[in-house]
Amino acid sequence: MSANKKSLLMAPTIVLLMMLLVPVGLAVQTPPLILWAHTYSPNPYYYPTMGYGAQAMVQTSDGGYALAGYVKVMVINLGEIPTDYWLVKTDSNGTQQWSSQTNFFNFGRVSAVVQTSDGGFLLAGGQTTLVKTDLDGTPSWNQTIVNGIVRSMVQTLDGGYALAGYALSEGVDAFWLAKMDARGNVVWSQTYGQPNKYDTASGLIQTDDGGYAVVGAAVTPGVGNSSGWLIKTNSAGQEEWNQTYGYALYSVVQTKDSGYALAGSADIIPAQGSSMLLVKTDACGNMQWNQTFGVNEAARSVIKTNDGGYAMAGTEIVKIDASGNIEWNQTLPGQVYSVVQTADAAYVAGGSDADSDSGAWLAKIQATGTLATPTASNMPSPSSTPFPSSTPSPTLPLTQSPSQNPSSTPPPSVAQQPTPSPTPNSTQSSSALAIVTAVLLVAAVVVGLLVYLRKRRGIT
Repeated sequence: MSANKKSLLMAPTIVLLMMLLVPVGLAVQTPPLILWAHTYSPNPYYYPTMGYGAQAMVQTSDGGYALAGYVKVMVINLGEIPTDYWLVKTDSNGTQQWSSQTNFFNFGRVSAVVQTSDGGFLLAGGQTTLVKTDLDGTPSWNQTIVNGIVRSMVQTLDGGYALAGYALSEGVDAFWLAKMDARGNVVWSQTYGQPNKYDTASGLIQTDDGGYAVVGAAVTPGVGNSSGWLIKTNSAGQEEWNQTYGYALYSVVQTKDSGYALAGSADIIPAQGSSMLLVKTDACGNMQWNQTFGVNEAARSVIKTNDGGYAMAGTEIVKIDASGNIEWNQTLPGQVYSVVQTADAAYVAGGSDADSDSGAWLAKIQATGTLATPTASNMPSPSSTPFPSSTPSPTLPLTQSPSQNPSSTPPPSVAQQPTPSPTPNSTQSSSALAIVTAVLLVAAVVVGLLVYLRKRRGIT
């Protein structure tokens, strides 16, 4: 074959290499697709709706979802605007099956919901009122506990319930945890620390040993600064130890090593607002590592993922591996209050509009990033269109404060592990490196091709 023919054959080969190299560098930045997104609204009944929102979600035993919130209605003849509890049940694709309102008890806003062992639901929130429903959302009983607010709730191993939030007492708020039986009767009730303005428990789990781990915010006595607080109790609610951290906390899960993953927000760069925060601790609450992401955001929910990592959610969902490295993120239609992982390893998040507590939606996010380009056909509604990914905030050393309550039992002494500072933009750094590498390779190939063709012309 002549040299001229060889050069002609090389040209399309080089062009093909250029086409392949560039997409490979760009594809790693593609976030997972939003597979579907649905919005929901309450039934008007006989009175106009003045506002509504959703602030809690749970995956149900049939693979569907229950989204809980509130509805404000105007009772014209009474001149009042009561607040109802509101519950929406969907199938596994987010299609609404039924909607239920608990009418005119002025319960306040639902902030916690669990599916009970009999297939019904228990809702809790404002005025610390519990409402138990049957399978189709019809209320079967309600119970008022104390003058306070429930922020988190779990069904306990014995069939009862544990509630966490704050109890109101003479104008101050107390960090509060209570245990109920299956009918909502109080078994025990505990407050912690010194009651201060805005002390609030926001997240609750029952731990592997039958006790409880509660996170929230506590005001330092005499100082006024609010700090994140983690309290570990036994099964009777008696405090075993506590740890405080220099930032707000909203959600907690227990990890495989009996430690904890805590989600919240931290002011890393004050001028840019707060960032989503994930803290990994050991079994005694000592911080092992932390990761931050985004600006003007707070992580309201965290879950363990089936690959051993974590997913935290605020106005977007961020996937983090077991060592604290960010793998991907996807912007969501609004403020997320709950996120779950599905049987197909995808994620479903639920919440309200980003700039308020109004509105109600569910969205399903693909399990991992994809090379496909999202199109309108992938999105059942405008709200499900993916938004550009955010840029992680730099991870800075976050200080862990001494225990907030001096009278509390200190955590058992353990060897403090060093706090590594995981690279917050590891995925983005890899992407940038791949892009730069591809560009340099393409440039080198193009230059080589030009030199080669020029020499060939000189020869002929």
